[in-house]
Amino acid sequence: MTSLRGRNARALGISQSGAALLIILAIVLVGFTLALTSVLSINAIRLKGTQKNIEVMAQAKEALLGYALRQQPVGGLPCPDTNEDGFSNTTGANCTAYLGRLPFKTLSLPELRDSEGNRLWYAVDRNLVTVSTATKNPSLLTTLTLNAQSTAAIIIAANGVVEDQVRGNTITTAAYLEGENASANTAFFEQAVSEINNDQLLGIGLTEFWNLMQRSYLAQVANVLTAYKGACGEYPWAASFGGPPYNSVDLQQRGALPLHSALPVNWNTGCASGITPSAWWYSNWGTEVYYSMCTAAQGNCLTITGASPSTLSAVTIAPGVGLAGQARPSTDLTNYFEQSNANGTSPFEFMSTLQFSESFNDVVYPITP
Repeated sequence: MTSLRGRNARALGISQSGAALLIILAIVLVGFTLALTSVLSINAIRLKGTQKNIEVMAQAKEALLGYALRQQPVGGLPCPDTNEDGFSNTTGANCTAYLGRLPFKTLSLPELRDSEGNRLWYAVDRNLVTVSTATKNPSLLTTLTLNAQSTAAIIIAANGVVEDQVRGNTITTAAYLEGENASANTAFFEQAVSEINNDQLLGIGLTEFWNLMQRSYLAQVANVLTAYKGACGEYPWAASFGGPPYNSVDLQQRGALPLHSALPVNWNTGCASGITPSAWWYSNWGTEVYYSMCTAAQGNCLTITGASPSTLSAVTIAPGVGLAGQARPSTDLTNYFEQSNANGTSPFEFMSTLQFSESFNDVVYPITP
């Protein structure tokens, strides 16, 4: 009997011990589940915040590109806002600062804010701002970089406070940005997210920027050349490539655009009345664009690969940002153009922006009226 009671007591003890272990295990599992849920919730919040930033920064980028396309010359960007009024701020022919708030009012935007409620930050290359006297074209030398890549402008979401940042009403960069982004050197920026750097950046790459500007410019040129031929029966003769004065040379079919004077009929005279290049074309793009044309009798005498139709009556080519080994300004086409385009004769080579590489970035604009 005593033995039976002992066995029952031991069994009861084991049962109670097992129940206690189950309770402890349940508590651990609940704690782990809560911790996991908390981590997942935090990550979901961060992901949602990141997505919001992506959306507002993309909106800002689109507005900046649209602004640059509307300028004369194309390619001018606004200065940053340095006093929180939403407008770009300048001091003479310079920006008050080249890193500041996005000038949303200048860009006709609503007041864009990141996921933490901060206004977006904005950095711009000093040679690309509208107030700069620098000649604006793809050969322009710039200094702004993002992760060591040449960049026209950078939009920054500062996100939440990191370490000992104190913000309040200040717009001091160190109160919002971290690392290289908060330094006094406003030419070098980096995307390096960590526990001590949560800046989120979106750059407008220099190649991307000028590809868009060039296509817009060449479209305007094509309209003028087509109007001239429609009115006078022929395209204007080309000018000599490599520098001013950009006057048509009689019977010359290849070279630079005749931005100063045209033959067989000068701009804005006779049959070409009302047809003339914009003044900023001459001062900013004279050395940049190659032009080849056919006479009316020759028809579509030029050929092109990579585009349809493959025969053309005229073509213009813009060079893109200078590639390795190219030195500009120059009278040598190889310092501007690549592959068969560097020969200046048919067949010309067309590639889409997606096909561009470190060895080819010509923007070719076929004209087939």
